[in-house]
Amino acid sequence: MQPYCYQRHTVDLGNELPYCHQPIFSWCDGHFAASFLRVLIERAHASPEVPPMTSGQKEALDFLEAVAAEPELHLRLAQAPGDILFLNHRAKRLRCSQRFVPHPISGLCGFGLTR
Repeated sequence: MQPYCYQRHTVDLGNELPYCHQPIFSWCDGHFAASFLRVLIERAHASPEVPPMTSGQKEALDFLEAVAAEPELHLRLAQAPGDILFLNHRAKRLRCSQRFVPHPISGLCGFGLTR
């Protein structure tokens, strides 16, 4: 599983470089793991310190986004005020929120909140 360069988060104090190498798909302690944040990949590869992505790498990212965009693979949730949503981060899933709607009283945004 070929790693991509991801722009480093400012909280990653253990890495002096402005980027880190990380595969999109991997195994951790016998569990499947996935991390796909294209914006951080593209920001890292836009840096002069990081080689540009190959056409094959770009094609792989485009394919992953195309598959993830298929509506039959989506799970859509609508929450109402007072609903609680528990997520298992070890579950095999990728998520992309198209929109967050602020709570009318608190103004806070939450996963999958819609009116």
